[in-house]
Amino acid sequence: MNIQKAAQLTGLTPPTIRYYEKIGLIDQPVRTEGGIRDFDETNLAQLRFVKHMRDTGMAVEPLVRYISLFREADEATVSERKKILQEQLLHMEAQIHYLTEQHEALKWKIEHYDDVMLGLGVSLEEKKKERRQ
Repeated sequence: MNIQKAAQLTGLTPPTIRYYEKIGLIDQPVRTEGGIRDFDETNLAQLRFVKHMRDTGMAVEPLVRYISLFREADEATVSERKKILQEQLLHMEAQIHYLTEQHEALKWKIEHYDDVMLGLGVSLEEKKKERRQ
């Protein structure tokens, strides 16, 4: 299948797919006689994996390292590959914690908005008048 179809099936854009190919995140697809990329199921699986890892927030550099180690197909790389994934998990957990705190703060502001605004002792109409002067 061509790059447009691969993009449609994976949710990636053609330029992103070309970039991932260029930096080695996916195997180079075979090309037709006309030089058009012809993606197969293996390429699609690779693209889906890369998209999934990028969706977790993983930066390109550790992902390139992970895939490079994976391609070695050596049991000696298992611990390093696992460490890369564990580091990403810690990063995600920190992001989740931060976003949860921000979510709670925003919920509190919304829940107490009227009390805080009325507690200022100044109506919104009075504030508008002040701005006009």
